[in-house]
Amino acid sequence: MNKQLNKIKGYLALVAVTIFWGSSFVSSKLVLEIMPPMSLAFFRYLFSFLILFTFFMIFEKDKLLRKQDYKDLALSSGIGIFIYFIGEYNALNYISASTASIIVSLLPMFMLVTNFFVFKDKITFFKIGVIALTLIGVVMVVQADFRAMFNESLIGYSLMVMGVAAWVVFSLSTVKMRKNNSNIKVITYQAGFALLLFAPFAVTNLNIVTQLDFNLWTNIIYLGVFASGLAFYLYVYALKILGTLPVSIFGNTVPVVTVITGFIFLQETLTLIQLVGGSIIIITLLTYAYIEGKSKKEQAND
Repeated sequence: MNKQLNKIKGYLALVAVTIFWGSSFVSSKLVLEIMPPMSLAFFRYLFSFLILFTFFMIFEKDKLLRKQDYKDLALSSGIGIFIYFIGEYNALNYISASTASIIVSLLPMFMLVTNFFVFKDKITFFKIGVIALTLIGVVMVVQADFRAMFNESLIGYSLMVMGVAAWVVFSLSTVKMRKNNSNIKVITYQAGFALLLFAPFAVTNLNIVTQLDFNLWTNIIYLGVFASGLAFYLYVYALKILGTLPVSIFGNTVPVVTVITGFIFLQETLTLIQLVGGSIIIITLLTYAYIEGKSKKEQAND
């Protein structure tokens, strides 16, 4: 019963994460009209670190990280966060946002293959089917133009794939860190390390700060506190309970939230094909969660 309750909590955490990350594109779009991407990343992690560090100092008793965890910290922050941001933000200079979303939606397939080689997890037709259906849903949601995609830069594709690979590294190294450390300790150290890496890129653009009004600062704080700090806390919590593959599959709901928030806040159009695609993703994931939960329950009873 406790395991089932924990799984429900894990999936609820993922729902919150997808809402925070999906809606973050609206805030990012507004801020990026004035601020360069790497500067935004710095301020995003600055506010994230400040809020996380406050809770860390209040609630965490064991404040030092073990020596053997620093390697995974370097991997999760140095590659998983820093390289991911470099890959994604720079890729958007060469490819469209819809193409980038489709490449990101391949993350579960990357994770499936990685888990096969690293953890010897089975690759089943069911898992492949779930990933394929969510991918089809993402293609419909972002309204991909395949003819245009073939004409886009190989550099952009390469940068985006690099970003996805970096996120696989983030997930695996974070799972290792989480085995012997609390959520708050893991993400506070990760945010602090990432902040140091982004700092040199922000120093050269500090004059931009004076151009930001209250509305833009509100969006930056939202990105830092909710889309980074709280979202990462819940993401790591879900990783611990559910594992890397389910978490990565549920990440394919992010484009659905992005389209909905864009429709609400930016008056962007919402088409029938997008609604159908979103429905395919949600129904597939609900079915996946139900069947996986039922399968684990039957295994526990055997």
